[in-house]
Amino acid sequence: MTETNARSRHCFKEFICVAVTLCVAGFTFNDFSGTWIVDVPNSVVQPLDVSGTLTSSNAGVMADNTPSVATRERPNVISTITETPAVDVVAASSAREAITVPVYSFHPHTQMRQMFSDWLLEGKKSFTSTGGRTLQFDLKYAGVQRWPEVKKTFERVLEQKPRLVLWMFVFKDGDVIGGLDWLKWIFNQSANVGIRHGVFHWTPEWCDQAHASFKAVRAAYQRVEFVFMFAYLDGRLAKLNSSKYMPFPLGPAMWRGWKRSAILSPTRERPLIAAYRGSSNTRKGELDKMKASLQNLSESTRNRVVLEERAKWSMKDSTEDQDRYLGLLSTSRFAISPPGHNPNSYRVSEACESGSVPVIVSEFAGCYSNWAGLYGNPAAGATRYDWIPKSPFIVLDSWTDLGKELQKRLQEDRDDVAEVIKWYEAWRQAFRDKFIEKVS
Repeated sequence: MTETNARSRHCFKEFICVAVTLCVAGFTFNDFSGTWIVDVPNSVVQPLDVSGTLTSSNAGVMADNTPSVATRERPNVISTITETPAVDVVAASSAREAITVPVYSFHPHTQMRQMFSDWLLEGKKSFTSTGGRTLQFDLKYAGVQRWPEVKKTFERVLEQKPRLVLWMFVFKDGDVIGGLDWLKWIFNQSANVGIRHGVFHWTPEWCDQAHASFKAVRAAYQRVEFVFMFAYLDGRLAKLNSSKYMPFPLGPAMWRGWKRSAILSPTRERPLIAAYRGSSNTRKGELDKMKASLQNLSESTRNRVVLEERAKWSMKDSTEDQDRYLGLLSTSRFAISPPGHNPNSYRVSEACESGSVPVIVSEFAGCYSNWAGLYGNPAAGATRYDWIPKSPFIVLDSWTDLGKELQKRLQEDRDDVAEVIKWYEAWRQAFRDKFIEKVS
């Protein structure tokens, strides 16, 4: 028994309960309005057809005695559809007809879909490519991220043969079900069919978490044209090929109902110098350093810096917690943004959208040492993406420097709110421009 086979069997035993539960409800993204239609099927999932044949009826989980997708023999599915005519994109573009780009998502978590449709595309259905073509993006939730759903969607793509397909895959908690093995096979299968592939890949919170290793990711996307590293910038992938592997923002927590404030107070009207409110279980060491650094400030200045701890992180905040958090962001000049499980967090974008300048420590060990390169502040000697504008963030070497840096900034006459908002819009536009460049 191979290591991959053993791991696949073990993972599916643990995953079966979750997979069956998630498959009971199907979700369809309705246009780009953010509206979701929930469709509960009449029956639960059926056993997986493990024969290797691509069928649209496969909708179950792996049985314990199923060979690993990565190791069992697979059919040459391309030979069965070679007579299907390809979409004549050239003719369509010459007639200035819109070209539809299918976008398939495979995870119940809505953050990536919302960042794509609402943050990147601003709710628009179409954009003009760099070549003057009109591109329409058709975003669909294709089901839970499992082999049957991915296989069925891939079969549809091979039948329709669009020139470009975009995929959204979530590996933020690692690859517990061997999904990267599937993707390697899928993209290899379509390599000679003339289909371009682009991927939004939600990188794991920890380096190489739960089998989502650098080597596995590189192998999975070898035949993919471009990959946006969603949320966390893996420096190893960036170094491998910065033109192919590009960062993409985690953004504000849109999945939790984040709404950008329409009215922002200017710098001079903000009573607080800096503020932080968050769970203490992941940031205890940093908070102690911050508090110690503030002791050299005058009492009146210290009173305008808020450091608040709350209970452990939860999936859903109480109304009181949410109101307090939003209130601090909207009334403080700077937003202290320490790392959690990963150095990047929703807080950074939420601070910017609130007109509060993030304060960060860019240094971080491991594959995410260049995490701040996402904001135009790359680590020394790391990959720099010249198309990303440099942020106006306060970048510290250590949290022990917080008090000294805040005192320095108080002596400067500048409108921090206007500056961070202007940068944020330019930063957002930079990602939009890069996306349109890649899909053109």
